[in-house]
Amino acid sequence: MSELEEDIQGTGRVFDGTERYFFSKYSPVYYKTNEDLDELFKSFDFQGKKVLSVLGSGDQALYFLDHNASRVDVFDINKLSFYYYYLRIWAIKYFNAKYLINISPSIIKELLFFVRPENKQEEKAYSYWVKYIELYSNRCIDFFFNDSCTVSNRRYDINYLKYRMMELDFNYYNVDVSKVKDIGEEYDVIYTSNISEYFLTSEEIDKYRESMCNSLGDGGIVISSNVARKFPTLKEKLVMSKSFKYHDLSFVDIINPNSKGYYYTKRR
Repeated sequence: MSELEEDIQGTGRVFDGTERYFFSKYSPVYYKTNEDLDELFKSFDFQGKKVLSVLGSGDQALYFLDHNASRVDVFDINKLSFYYYYLRIWAIKYFNAKYLINISPSIIKELLFFVRPENKQEEKAYSYWVKYIELYSNRCIDFFFNDSCTVSNRRYDINYLKYRMMELDFNYYNVDVSKVKDIGEEYDVIYTSNISEYFLTSEEIDKYRESMCNSLGDGGIVISSNVARKFPTLKEKLVMSKSFKYHDLSFVDIINPNSKGYYYTKRR
């Protein structure tokens, strides 16, 4: 069985409910991020940085491109996020759209009409959506989580993103960062969103620490956010302190106290 056939079958398992949702190879994707990226990243300068970002809805990767990162590679345990990311890319390139209003078969067909794959990765995404329309034309709504994401982030500069995508080249890693020794390259910045909130054991956190440490250059940083919890656990801080220095990005709102995130600096 080819990888594409496996991904198509995995999509079907998501739709019929036989594939578990969280931390599995196939699950619904988020239509857009539920994080306030403008607030989270306002203290950072990504100009010229080589960035590795969790993929998710694709908003994070697009944010880094829009903020002048020299390169943005992506990772995600969920294969469907990869295919959705290409829909986002094509929507920007051909429809001048930050988001697709929906991914109905007619919209996808219209979008695919303009696509001329420029590499094997894009060709795979194109072939996936052609097959998707053939098999799942009545299941498009099931491609997304039902969560309503209301966070309003900075409007992308569509023309600038189109320029960045003229020769778009990125690596996609289908990995669980709590189970691998490293991602494969050295980065200046790694953004993991709130992934570490779901690690339950010290062993998982330690593998995550090792993966992050081995994938960063000297002085590199790991930026994380808090969604399920207000703060990272003491266990995480202790394990990560073997290789990183912790920095809090929290702020206090008198009406609604909140912690937006934190970051680790790799020790030299």
